[in-house]
Amino acid sequence: MPDETVNVLKDGWLYTGDIATMDQDGYFYIVDRKKDMIISGGFNVYPRDIDEVFYQHPKVQEACSIGIPDPKRGENIKVYVVSRKVKQQPRKNSLHTAKQNSQHTSSPLRLSSARNCRKRT
Repeated sequence: MPDETVNVLKDGWLYTGDIATMDQDGYFYIVDRKKDMIISGGFNVYPRDIDEVFYQHPKVQEACSIGIPDPKRGENIKVYVVSRKVKQQPRKNSLHTAKQNSQHTSSPLRLSSARNCRKRT
């Protein structure tokens, strides 16, 4: 078997790397991927958590967080944002909102604005 297959098959179980929650009725909801985790200054940061904070801002249409290499911290967080109105980029307010609402306030955030994005479906 290829190495990747060996890594995900253990004792008859398939470890997909999906992170899920279960509601009170026993239904599971996939909310993130383990491999997407950013390790910044010793903290495990899930990009989806950061994205959700940005989605709370009324001028943000899309948000996407990624880890970028950092020699001291391992990775820093970079967020790509598409605003609802191109003329008013939500740069400072979104960054301030994210820093205040995020549990990862010690992780540096870098923000990049984009005019549009095309989603893969």
